[in-house]
Amino acid sequence: MSENNWYVIHTLTGQEMKVAHAIRRMAEKKGLEHLFEEILVPTEDISVRKKGKTVIKKKVLYPGYVFIKFKLTDESWTLVRRTTGVTGFIGTARNRPQALSSREVEEMMSRLREGAVAPREEIPFEKGDPVVVIGGPFSGFSGVVDEIFPERGKVKVIVTVFERSTPLELDIPLIEKV
Repeated sequence: MSENNWYVIHTLTGQEMKVAHAIRRMAEKKGLEHLFEEILVPTEDISVRKKGKTVIKKKVLYPGYVFIKFKLTDESWTLVRRTTGVTGFIGTARNRPQALSSREVEEMMSRLREGAVAPREEIPFEKGDPVVVIGGPFSGFSGVVDEIFPERGKVKVIVTVFERSTPLELDIPLIEKV
């Protein structure tokens, strides 16, 4: 096989970036970097509230997986397999890894392009969580999360107003867990 193809390796969850860096370092050390075209750990930006401030953090899209575009040779295959944190290749047939199809690669790249548009709000709440409203006309009211609308970045909270349960649909940044 003379061309570079995309392959997926399975890693220990949380070790994706370390594995990607280790493969790059080992390839350079062994003079095999010309065989590795691209090593990708797909991530998306997530906005998270910490101590009242919104912070953008990277979240791995496919936990436990690293995508590598490389020329499959005995040396490159062995280098990847022996990298600390790698548990194996996905789609192994006859003891050799199977390359991703062009359709699978296009789906992955399409998802990466979608994620690059705007940071997605991480929803740190679950149904039943006690919360307090920290902004808007209902600031200071306590309530309970009743429903979550991740696609709109909103949460329905049930608060008590004048001794009556009142549902409010609020933007996520306007509430905090109690």
